[in-house]
Amino acid sequence: MAGGPLAPTVTMSVSRAMRLARDTLDRGYTSVGDDWVADSACLGMDTDRVFYRPPKYTRAYNTCARCSVVVECLAAALLEERRVPQQLLCGVRGGQAPRERLLQKNSDPGQS
Repeated sequence: MAGGPLAPTVTMSVSRAMRLARDTLDRGYTSVGDDWVADSACLGMDTDRVFYRPPKYTRAYNTCARCSVVVECLAAALLEERRVPQQLLCGVRGGQAPRERLLQKNSDPGQS
């Protein structure tokens, strides 16, 4: 899987995030909520500068790698982007760039 310099650390959380997203949908919800946001490593950062500046997402990947709620963030991204056209996906979310999230979305039938 492609990714930033610390992507393997974040990648370990991908299956947990996909499971959380599927479980959320199975319970009839479309969102994991937002109570996790207060614990995010990016809280208070200029996220437009850090998370939406391809092709070098190094700072974003580093931030996500030390975040305690990366699983919830990626699950939220996967749920929110289920029906978003590929060309509109942007920024690093849950430790993954748009292309990486698209691969997750396409590999899991529960996310389509």
